[in-house]
Amino acid sequence: MTRTTTRIFFVMILPVMLWAVIAAQAQTDIPIGTWRMHFSFQQVISVAIADDRVFAATEMAILVVDRDDGSLSTYTKLSGLSGGGISYIAFDDTSDQLVVTYKDGNIDIIHDNIVRNFSRLRDLDIGVTNKAINHIHFHNGIAYLSTVFGVVLYDLSSNEIRETWRDLGHNGSPLAINQSMIVQDSILLATDQGILAGNLNDNLLDYTKWRRYDTGVVAGAIESIAMFEGMLYAAIDNSGVYVREGSGFLQTSFPAQDFHAIESAVGGLIIVTTDGIWVMPAAGEFTPVTDPLISEARVAKQDASGAFWIGDSRNGLLSNANGGFESYRPNGPAFAKAFRITYSGNRVYAIAGGYTEARAPQGNTGSLSYFENGLWTTVETGVDDLTDIAHNAGHLFVASFGDGLLKDPDGAGVVYNEANSPLGD
Repeated sequence: MTRTTTRIFFVMILPVMLWAVIAAQAQTDIPIGTWRMHFSFQQVISVAIADDRVFAATEMAILVVDRDDGSLSTYTKLSGLSGGGISYIAFDDTSDQLVVTYKDGNIDIIHDNIVRNFSRLRDLDIGVTNKAINHIHFHNGIAYLSTVFGVVLYDLSSNEIRETWRDLGHNGSPLAINQSMIVQDSILLATDQGILAGNLNDNLLDYTKWRRYDTGVVAGAIESIAMFEGMLYAAIDNSGVYVREGSGFLQTSFPAQDFHAIESAVGGLIIVTTDGIWVMPAAGEFTPVTDPLISEARVAKQDASGAFWIGDSRNGLLSNANGGFESYRPNGPAFAKAFRITYSGNRVYAIAGGYTEARAPQGNTGSLSYFENGLWTTVETGVDDLTDIAHNAGHLFVASFGDGLLKDPDGAGVVYNEANSPLGD
């Protein structure tokens, strides 16, 4: 079941961002010279849960689900967000605020439907150009922001940066932080060089005050960490899930995969990888979470009742809060960034593309979205990296980067390539 709300959300013509407004020609209720922005809520990258709402972020917008009546609303640039490039969202129950972070270090804070921007970190001259924020952890009114250059302590009440812990690597070298977690009076960091632990009562500006777990299996990049049943777990890409025992880390039975995150929840330890979602209850067995809607999970969380809220890259926000899994997704295109758009036959067609600047395939799935009569429809073409669209003699042709030419993707669907040429041999 897919829940829908108002007909269309937005249009913007920016070549690397979102959408164009040729749609003004396709629908008469959009006056010429005005703009409507069409956002995709299909590729969810981050999820945050509050008592009465659930938030799901794409790179360009935020979907809000009212948990009482199931209604949907959105935050976008038109309603106050700073723009595109969202990297992470988190909700602080104590202050009743949603914190939205961006890949450029920008921060939005949402409280009582009012969006307040904090751009000081983005604009601060600290000698680094990359200020991407990877993760948010709340503790005693402070948002601990894990960034590619260190940990930023953002005071939610005073709207100020309290401290910045930078250059935490060996001998004070730069070190990227993937996640932070506070346990009693200690803070733990998952970094690109193992796990760091610091006492919150120490001067953690000083890199020598940190204890390091960066030898053996935890010597490299740690994607994510979690405390479960009093034990510290660490996810290491292409290696596995490890648990700290004694003075070292032992590998669990969970196999080597590419991890998105691990997280302690009411049902156990949740593990999200590129291959799916698993839960490890107290008994220690890994149980998969499966459903036809779960296609490319990026994040999975559980609310207090044990219901899952899953961010999926193909089917948007998913939840089994009402029993079976449902997709909460407003009508829109299948992707947030359009490689090419064209207008033909009273439709606006959009494709994700394409190829890189070096003329290499990007591996984008062949979703074709078109806008007609006020609604978006998506067709899965079966070929990847679509590059162009054209109408001719009543037929729709779609070109791809490497998979040939597709004729009538929303009909019979014929692919012309080296093995099947319309011109014969």
